[in-house]
Amino acid sequence: MMRIVQLLGCFVIVLNLGCYSYRAVPPRSAATGSEARVHMAQPQDVSLATVTVRSVVQVEGELVEWTKDAQAVLSSRSLLTRSGVGETTQGELVRIPESNIDVFEAAQPDAVKTVALAAIGAGLVAGVIFAIAASGTGGDQSGGSGNGPTPTSVIPLPWGAR
Repeated sequence: MMRIVQLLGCFVIVLNLGCYSYRAVPPRSAATGSEARVHMAQPQDVSLATVTVRSVVQVEGELVEWTKDAQAVLSSRSLLTRSGVGETTQGELVRIPESNIDVFEAAQPDAVKTVALAAIGAGLVAGVIFAIAASGTGGDQSGGSGNGPTPTSVIPLPWGAR
C-alpha cells in the first residue's frame, strides 16, 4: 500500500510540473521571471565567468528584466552558437539588445502534452495497482501463498548436457 501512495505522490508532482512549449510572443509582453528563449537577428559574443562564447544565436533562460536602454537580461541556462554548438551555463546574466532580437519565445503550458502525460501516468499507476492486486500478496513479502511447493525453473543448456 505504501508503494501505491508513493507512486501517486510522484504522479501528482509530475502533473504539477506540467509540460511547456515555447511560443513566439512580443518581447516586452513576457513577464519578469518567466522562462524565455531568444533568437538573435545577428550573432553576438557572450561573456561568461571565464570564457567568451563567440557567435551566439540563441539564449535560453529566465527573463530577469528589461533595462532602461532596451536590453533583455536573461539568467542563462544554455546558449547555442551559429555553428550549432550548445553550451550549458550556470545562470550567468546575458544582455541582449532589443534591436538584436529576431524572435522572443516564452514558455507556456501545453495542455495537449500535459493531458498525454497524465494519461500515460494514470495508466502506469493503474497497471501497478492491478499487478499488486493480481499477485494476491497484498504487499506480503513472504514469497509465496503457502499452498504447495515453490515452483522451480529449468534452464536448458545450449549443448544438450544434463
